[in-house]
Amino acid sequence: MSNNTPLDKKSATIYQRRMEAKRILAKEKFSESYSESAFQTVPIKEILMLVRKAHSQAGIILETNAFESFEAKEVMSNLGKPLQLYRAIVPFVWVNPDNPEDKCETRIEACVLGTSSDDKFISKLYTSALKIMYRIEYNISGSNTEDIDMILDANTASTKPLSSVKNSSEIPQ
Repeated sequence: MSNNTPLDKKSATIYQRRMEAKRILAKEKFSESYSESAFQTVPIKEILMLVRKAHSQAGIILETNAFESFEAKEVMSNLGKPLQLYRAIVPFVWVNPDNPEDKCETRIEACVLGTSSDDKFISKLYTSALKIMYRIEYNISGSNTEDIDMILDANTASTKPLSSVKNSSEIPQ
């Protein structure tokens, strides 16, 4: 299939649809671009909008399942403030809506920082995993200023395991 040949959605596999989404995104003009990395960096809201549009045009459904593993550790910031480092494996399933048996899975490990009272860590982990997956799949990323929860200075942080949950049903909601 060349760049000029339209995708036959009725017979296209999920892998062909993923390539079609990449082709569609390659034609998009992003409103903002930074030169701070080798990747194109744009605001996450724009990334989400353009990727969802490309998935729709290519005929892709992207699902997520419960976290495969979850771990929380206490870490100290370089200012001596206690923080929680949350880590999870987030599985994403690419589904062909014309043939739901035609699917593939991508597993992403995500890490975020939060306070011990942070009740938004599930959403932060999911959003972080989604950003990582888009960086890998489409070679685009958000600006570094949006990823402050994902940044950990390994030279100044000390870790102490608090809990390790193997079953995603044990994750606090």
